[in-house]
Amino acid sequence: IRILDSLGELHKCGLHHGDFAERNVLMNDNNIRLIDFDQPVYHDCDCETTFQFRLEVGKQIPDVTEFGCPSLWEICRSDMGIWG
Repeated sequence: IRILDSLGELHKCGLHHGDFAERNVLMNDNNIRLIDFDQPVYHDCDCETTFQFRLEVGKQIPDVTEFGCPSLWEICRSDMGIWG
């Protein structure tokens, strides 16, 4: 959830990471850092800053429009494997 919140904050600033992968996430003293911004893409996103309610265990994959951001939905689905 915290990684997704970080990506959401990035989107609110108008950027899509462009190369999101586990290798580009660092964790130190419980702080998350996204790195490797050599492929950023402009992104106009109105997504919310918290995704906790959208990622409940056992919940079906939400519709893209219900989720709020197609780019983050795809990251959750494919890159993070949240919905299997």
